[in-house]
Amino acid sequence: PSDIDTRRKYINDVIEALRTLEPVDYVPFDEIKASYHTIIDEGWGAFDSQREQIHEKLTYSSVDGARELADELDGLYSRASALPMPDLKYFAHYDIRQSNIAWHPEHGARIVDWSWADHAPRGMDTTSFLVDLTKSGHDVDEYLDDFSAEHALLLIGFWLGHSVWPTPTLDQTVREHQIGSAVAALRLLNRLSE
Repeated sequence: PSDIDTRRKYINDVIEALRTLEPVDYVPFDEIKASYHTIIDEGWGAFDSQREQIHEKLTYSSVDGARELADELDGLYSRASALPMPDLKYFAHYDIRQSNIAWHPEHGARIVDWSWADHAPRGMDTTSFLVDLTKSGHDVDEYLDDFSAEHALLLIGFWLGHSVWPTPTLDQTVREHQIGSAVAALRLLNRLSE
């Protein structure tokens, strides 16, 4: 929403819905790799073999901030590699972004597309949501207490890893959006350290 008060209600409703999800009792499918590990494996876990390709992709990207991200790649990788394994005792959607949220001012938030849902550390979905809002140009400074730097670091790697995946056509729109999400996460990380 463009109105600041309505937008604040939207953000608060979504964050409350995400907090309500976290304690949900969930029995995972053992046949499917845990989403948390997939984020690592398809992100920073593949960085050594993708580093040059990612750096080149960022260098030629039209996304504002992509070159800044290219300059910080190795440092981000080092920071992410040093993260301890968190306690995955909460439930998360894992793909929270505005396109997966339906919202009505009187009825609150509803979330769709549950294919990634799994156990997670606390605050994972809220961090993803705040990154998506930032990517859309919204100021989320008043919500930074709900932002997880650790999860943002992992997401940056995941988005960058996917940004160099082949596409079925020459259209790079989705890949540029992934770079845009990584840039937004980096900007929020930098804001936390100011």
